[in-house]
Amino acid sequence: MRQGFHEEIDNLALQVEVMSLLVRDSLGGAVEVAVSGDGALAGRMISADDEIDAMHTSLTEKCIELLVREQPVARDLRTVLAVMRVIDSLERIGDLTLRVANQAHDVDLINRHPAVAAVLRELEANVIHRFDSVAAAWSSRNLDELADLADTEPLDRFGPPLLRHITELDSADAARVAVAAFVVGRSFDRIGDHSMVVANRLRFMLTGDISFLAAEVG
Repeated sequence: MRQGFHEEIDNLALQVEVMSLLVRDSLGGAVEVAVSGDGALAGRMISADDEIDAMHTSLTEKCIELLVREQPVARDLRTVLAVMRVIDSLERIGDLTLRVANQAHDVDLINRHPAVAAVLRELEANVIHRFDSVAAAWSSRNLDELADLADTEPLDRFGPPLLRHITELDSADAARVAVAAFVVGRSFDRIGDHSMVVANRLRFMLTGDISFLAAEVG
């Protein structure tokens, strides 16, 4: 019986990998939309989000079923609880990519202001790196994959210059650019935060060190 339970646990973790691949596709799409303003891609992202939502629902239900039926303890319990926390963050990342997609119609306006666009490009690259590192660590169960996150530019480094460039806008489209740039920037910033939630929940799952729970944000 317990062998079957552990196979279910392993399958849960594998399904998180599948979900993370879907979310990574949506994240890549968000970056592309933020650069190109591709409205057709934005539309496809909105449709694809239904699959992410469906996985979130089914995996949550499976986790609850395992908790009730098996009453796991120790590492098994940490794994099930980690899966529940991680899929919540992945689902939220998917939602945030749609916020970016919804700004597709204003990307050309943002790109007319190179200083604003440059900060957003740096932030996007930073967030992609965070997500990819965390996804690789989850897949391999190897915390070494997270080692270089300590040397990654902190997310709060991007807020002040973005705000400064936005407040310096003096063109006729300044208000519209400011709103769109803020939405895009804030969305990617929160995606970065949720990536770190996944990282810290994985650290807790593998080590049992409760201090990693205190480090979670989002």
